[in-house]
This record gives sequence, structure tokens and C-alpha cells, in this order.
Amino acid sequence: MNLLLDENLLPSFRDILLSLGYSARHVYDVGLDQTPDEDIVAFARKSGETILTNDLDFSRIMALSKEEFPSIITFRLGAINEALFREIVVYNFSDLVEAAEQGHLMTIDEGGIRVRKLPLYK
Repeated sequence: MNLLLDENLLPSFRDILLSLGYSARHVYDVGLDQTPDEDIVAFARKSGETILTNDLDFSRIMALSKEEFPSIITFRLGAINEALFREIVVYNFSDLVEAAEQGHLMTIDEGGIRVRKLPLYK
């Protein structure tokens, strides 16, 4: 699973992902900071990366696009610190790899993880 972190997530989260064996970049790494979300989606689709974000706009963009990719993992947990992020990745991400590779919207919140296949509408 190749991951692209949105600018609303700490750049240090990329380092956590790398230390756990995931391929990860932050939008800062590829010059996409201060870039419209639609352009980040187009970049991730072309590069084959799953977007990690706190921003609900990415799910809206994907729902309206009727596209299967990129997959989106949205964190709905308020402020996430490095310890919580590491815990979420360690205990949950191995279960999300297959869904990410097949085109899904995944939401992580206090209630657990919700996974919905893309496209949402055909």
C-alpha cells in the first residue's frame, strides 16, 4: 500500500509509516502543499497512492467522481498525536491493505473502521 498524507496530517506520521514498513510520502514531499484537493486526488490516482487525511472533502470528491481510485483513509478522531497514530497503524492497517488496493473509502473514528467500495454511485 503506497500512502500519500494530506497536509492536515503531521509530516512525522510519514516517518512512523516508513518505520513500520509502509511506503509513504507527505504532500510536502511532492510539492502539493497548498494544492486544491481535486489536484491531490488526480495526483494520487496517477501515482497509485492511497490518501490519508482528516478532510471529508476527499470522500465527497470521490463520491461525485464515480471513480474507483484513489482509495481514501479518513481519520475522524479530532487531533491525532504521534502515539495514537502509531497505535492505529499497528493494530489496523494490515487489515486495510487489500481494501486500499481495490478502491475503497475507509473511515477511522471512535466507533471503529467503516469501509465502502468505490465508486459509491455508478
